[in-house]
Amino acid sequence: MALRAALARPKTSTIHGSRPAPAQSRLRVPAAFVALSLAVTGITATGTLLATTPAFAAGTPVTKIVSSPAGETWTVPAGVTSVTATVTGASGGSGGGGAGAAGGLGASIVGTFAVAPGDVLNISGSTKGGAGGGSAEPGLGGSGASAGGNGGAGYAYDRWNPAVPGKSAGGGGGGASKISKAGGASLIIAGGGGGGAGASAGLTPCAPGTGGAADAAGTSGRNCFAGVGGGTGGAAAGSATGAGLAGGNGGQGARISSGAGGGGAGLLGGSGGTAVIGAGGAGGGGGGGSSFVDAAAVTVVTRGQAATGGGSVTLVYTPSYTTTTTLSPATSSAVIGAPITLTVAVGAAGAPSTLPAGSVQLLDADDNELGAGALANGVASFGGIRLPIGSHTVRAVFTPSAGEYQESVGSAVITVAQGSTSTGLTVAPAPAEFGQSVTATIAVTAVAPANAVLDGTVELRTADGTLVEDASIDASGVATMDFTPSDLTPTGLETVQLTAFYLGNASFMASHSVESDLDVIKSESLLDLSQSIDTSVWGESVTLTADISAARDAVAPARMAVPVVGAVPTGTVTFYADGSPLATAGVTDGSAAIDVDDFEVGERELSASYSGDTYFTESDSDTLTHEVGLAATETTLAAISPAPLVGQPVTLSANVSVLPNGAGTPTGSVVFTVDGVALAATSVTDGVATLDRAFWSPGNHTVSADFSDGTHYAASSDAIDVNVEQAATVIALGSDVNPAVFGQDVTVSATLSVVAPGAGVPSGEIEFELDGAPFATVPVSAGAATLPLGALAVGSYEFSAHYAGDGSYAGTDASITITVEHAATALALSADKAETNFGESLTLHAALSVEAPGAGTPTGSIAFLADGVEIGSATLDASGAAASLTVPKALAVGARQITAQYAGDASFDASTSEVLGHAVLAAPVGIALDVSGESVAEQDAVFSATVQPITSTGHVPSGFVQFLVDGEPLGAPVPVGTTAPKGTAARAVVDVVNARLATDTLAVGEHVITVSYLGDGSFAAASSAATLHLVKPKAPIDPIKPIDPLTPVVPVTPPAPSAPAAKTAGGLASTGVQGIDTGIAAGLLLLAGLGMLGVGTVRLRRRSA
Repeated sequence: MALRAALARPKTSTIHGSRPAPAQSRLRVPAAFVALSLAVTGITATGTLLATTPAFAAGTPVTKIVSSPAGETWTVPAGVTSVTATVTGASGGSGGGGAGAAGGLGASIVGTFAVAPGDVLNISGSTKGGAGGGSAEPGLGGSGASAGGNGGAGYAYDRWNPAVPGKSAGGGGGGASKISKAGGASLIIAGGGGGGAGASAGLTPCAPGTGGAADAAGTSGRNCFAGVGGGTGGAAAGSATGAGLAGGNGGQGARISSGAGGGGAGLLGGSGGTAVIGAGGAGGGGGGGSSFVDAAAVTVVTRGQAATGGGSVTLVYTPSYTTTTTLSPATSSAVIGAPITLTVAVGAAGAPSTLPAGSVQLLDADDNELGAGALANGVASFGGIRLPIGSHTVRAVFTPSAGEYQESVGSAVITVAQGSTSTGLTVAPAPAEFGQSVTATIAVTAVAPANAVLDGTVELRTADGTLVEDASIDASGVATMDFTPSDLTPTGLETVQLTAFYLGNASFMASHSVESDLDVIKSESLLDLSQSIDTSVWGESVTLTADISAARDAVAPARMAVPVVGAVPTGTVTFYADGSPLATAGVTDGSAAIDVDDFEVGERELSASYSGDTYFTESDSDTLTHEVGLAATETTLAAISPAPLVGQPVTLSANVSVLPNGAGTPTGSVVFTVDGVALAATSVTDGVATLDRAFWSPGNHTVSADFSDGTHYAASSDAIDVNVEQAATVIALGSDVNPAVFGQDVTVSATLSVVAPGAGVPSGEIEFELDGAPFATVPVSAGAATLPLGALAVGSYEFSAHYAGDGSYAGTDASITITVEHAATALALSADKAETNFGESLTLHAALSVEAPGAGTPTGSIAFLADGVEIGSATLDASGAAASLTVPKALAVGARQITAQYAGDASFDASTSEVLGHAVLAAPVGIALDVSGESVAEQDAVFSATVQPITSTGHVPSGFVQFLVDGEPLGAPVPVGTTAPKGTAARAVVDVVNARLATDTLAVGEHVITVSYLGDGSFAAASSAATLHLVKPKAPIDPIKPIDPLTPVVPVTPPAPSAPAAKTAGGLASTGVQGIDTGIAAGLLLLAGLGMLGVGTVRLRRRSA
């Protein structure tokens, strides 16, 4: 509870037991100390975590600025191949004196150069050359990669001519900034400006030379009085070479002359200006340092002069992967010196690894490094970080060690306050006698966790603010001082109240000790305590007033040399309740008051104690009684969802407020009651108690809330009606298979759920309909109903489900279409033989199966095809699984492609077997040769061949036979079934064919006769066995026997006559000699013999002639 002191009039600073302190003596911290505290470092910083700085998006440039002349080594991060650097040299310092010449500007070079991840660059910033001051205060050269030259000192004093004033000193040259490779090769050097010459003096002073800008010479002193020369400006660069040289120092002013400017730093340092001798003489400005760019490695973007001030190196580059750096301080506030731990977490969304590796650098707002370290599992922790007083934005700069990450920065605002101090005062000896010297020891200690340099001044003052002594504390925070207390009071007899004040410093707040009293004679005081009201409730404000008056008038001794003071009591009053202190208030115009609003409930005993002051003794009041009652409350009950559904969670909120004149925020508990049933007690937080409750039956429900505390607040209650409505439901109707196939079992399931925000598990039944007609009723179990349908015929079915609802849940409907498709079949084909001869019997077998999940017995027939042409069909057997076909017609010779096809039926899909390859070979035949054993030369020898299939095929061979004599063809091939030119055809049977050949060209002698059947498209070629045939020479004709006694020629006896053979597929009928009568053959032979006899007679006669 807030406690305030209500004073009757404006406050005056008072110290226990003293006179009112004058305004100018009040305890205060000088503004200068506050300002100084903002610049002091060495304390722990804490702060408030800001929103994490967004990580650099891909392609976003990253800037690194190095301004420190001490430089640093920078390793090119992964993914960076090009860097744009802005390198500026520092400007030279101006010369001393009001008319001191300006220093030259440093160079500014912007260039781009290629880098590779892991390259190491040495980077140095630079500082401006120092300004020249008085004659003995030359400006120092700026620091950097190379330092500027110091300014020359001015002529100080002419002892022979004291009237001549001293001359001002020259300014220092600016330092050079540089980027170089790790091996030392420089990439860019921005030279510093030369320092300006100091102002001259005298009646006709010379104008001092200005410092040369980088890469330029300084100007000489000019406008000099006749006979007095100006110093020469420094050259732009010295003669030495190297990676960067310091500028030359400016010349010291010669007699009665000002100092010259220092040279700027650069690749080659500028020369310092020279000084001259003579009254009014002025030095020359220092030359600027030369700049350098490695033209082979750096592409210059711009090159010029920088603004005045220190130099720096700014690197801009673009990393590759995005990272996010989060900086989290351990606490949100701190005092100076308390160490703080900062945790840096680095993540990388979308990168190969979300835990980047690398280092983290902590920087303050001025880019000063606070710490650096490597990440471990994406985290780096920095302890013992200290920052100066003030609000600081600390940045964590993540530099990756691998090429796949970008740099990123996280930040946090760190607020650092001055540390508190505790000041203690001891005085010895005490009490003090009149005129006795005492020693006051003042000890100032820092209140933990503050930790910094504790120094400054302490003051010892009397209660009226009179300064007794002041002193500086030593390193241990202690100061001692001696004084005589009796000298501090008019009478020397009063009690002296002493307080030690520590005035603070930049790091610590001021503090003061408790008052230390040295006994004096005091006036007896009378304390009267009163209260604004006699009774109150918890939280009601009550004003307690203490009026202090003298028990007798205070009369100052006659020896007081000042007017009597202390007629009105000062000091403090401490108020008590039940013996415990409530607060202490200062006394103003004899009164002190406080407001109290946290009296505990019950009867309280109030009292007050006056501390006394210089002229008044301590005193205590009488005891007052104050009655404190419970504060009245009002409870307001509300349902956040006033019309919920069954099962919907409803938040019941009881808001307990305090009625006048009570105050505060109620605690305690609220008991919610639903329809007369009390629920668990709920704690009241910030005056509100909430309970989530679901109602499981529709209708009106009475809800009440009863608040009770018993400590500070009176009970109160409220009631409301909550109307609960039925919750809507929805059916999810589905089939375990859809579409199904014929023979596959189908199960329909209906899942009943409650539509949010309703909740619960409905009960009842689901009514199923099939194609609009009632089908089945299934009870709901655990929110679902399942209906097995078994196997359905091929077709489309409309199923619907209807839920009629129950007392708590509304009904609902759903429907689904189930499709039953033909079951797939598979057909396998086989044959009883892998290959057959032409005309040989062949049986094919087809096996039909139903593919899962289909089932049942297919019907119909199987069609068999050879080379895509149907050769027959067969009906499936009773099991629907097999059909066989004996091929009715002979298949043509060759490789045949045989398949089987099932056309399907009302329940099963058609199917085709895989192709069955079957080889049909040409049918083998037998061939017989019929030839006589001998013949006569120049007479016909008749050869006959018979061709017949070895196994009956129902077909007749066709084609040709070739007769051979001694292995050589005898004439052209002879068609089977035809008659040779000199003979008659033989007879044939159904599948037998003949061929005949007569020849009279055989030579006399024995011959080997063979015949070969050349084959046709269906029958294979064949050759007969060899037969010997003897051809005899022709004998002379005997006149008496006109016929040669030759062995009669036996004609070939053809096979028994049979019906003529049908024409073959080629259209040729058998043409062998058929049905020739033996007698006719004999007659023909006789006629031939007579002819031969006649021919022989004629020949004989011719020979005889």
